[in-house]
Amino acid sequence: MTMVTSIAAPAFADAYGIALYGTHYLDQGNITVEVRGGQYYVNDVLDDGPVIIKNHEDESDTTSVSNTITIHAEDGEANVTLKDVDIVTNGEANKSGITVKADKTKTATATVNVTLDNVTVDAREDASSEGATGGAGMTIQGNGVVNIELDGKNELLAGDGHAGLEKNRTESVGSLNINDSNEDGGSLTAIGGDGGAGIGGGKGDMGSGLYILNGTVNAYGKGGGAGIGGGDGAGAHMVGLNAGVPGVNDAYEPTVTAVGSEGAAGIGGGKGGRLTDAVLSSGTLTGTMETLEYLQAHGAQTIVFTTSQRTSSFQISDLLALADEGDVFYLTHTEANEPTLLVVTSDHTDLLEG
Repeated sequence: MTMVTSIAAPAFADAYGIALYGTHYLDQGNITVEVRGGQYYVNDVLDDGPVIIKNHEDESDTTSVSNTITIHAEDGEANVTLKDVDIVTNGEANKSGITVKADKTKTATATVNVTLDNVTVDAREDASSEGATGGAGMTIQGNGVVNIELDGKNELLAGDGHAGLEKNRTESVGSLNINDSNEDGGSLTAIGGDGGAGIGGGKGDMGSGLYILNGTVNAYGKGGGAGIGGGDGAGAHMVGLNAGVPGVNDAYEPTVTAVGSEGAAGIGGGKGGRLTDAVLSSGTLTGTMETLEYLQAHGAQTIVFTTSQRTSSFQISDLLALADEGDVFYLTHTEANEPTLLVVTSDHTDLLEG
């Protein structure tokens, strides 16, 4: 198991005279990386530079561990790459495998740039742990900016009451940007626990400041949680899909599969909640024809894309008539400077069972 932490901007390293070396081992304990006043600290010890976290005995060993990773920038910028990390929290209640926090002040900004490169976190409930419900796969906190770059295949699985990639408005009023800026096929699958969104709020919590700029993102809510947005009983605020700057990065078209559950939106509010202040401009909903057959068998009839100006509606029966079994469908809805809301009108409570 390997995790590599690196400083992406040479200018930042030169400004603070940071040497480019330093090794630490996740299998020996929890790892906390902090940036304070332009200096890197690892487990409260001043560090020379990028942190390489790997299995101490054999760096090719990818056996999962229960130790956690915390990344925190206070009035500064942290650049961290997690590579080939496999964390299983053993169902410990409210324990997140990865926690990222960016804290800005009135006089300074705070940004955490995290690259996920073949990272898996399983924070689901452990049936052998009585009373434990697990935690979020990854938790975003603070009032600063967190940027996630997708490389390789990444999965975040949550326990009951939590989101796969959790960003509760009660804990984070900053923004989360998910991107595949180098367009190398990076992907993220985030699955909420009962009552949690795939990406966004845990049960009863609003998801806010969520922006998907590029890449392949698959988000599944459970028990009333939205695919991307609010947890069960909560809404969503400021959710963006390809919310770029016209003429600058508006060419990005993320591929998003967002499935809500029990009346929750694919992208938007959880069951009983609603989406406010969307800044969505374009996107693609994709899946296999077998998925459409499954949705139809469980009561879904229509897939709807809605903006403030118009609505695109697709009958599942019509889509099934256009393709053969095994084909993949791509439904794209684009309207410049208009919000786009993807909604799959079905109850998916058993979509992810097993």
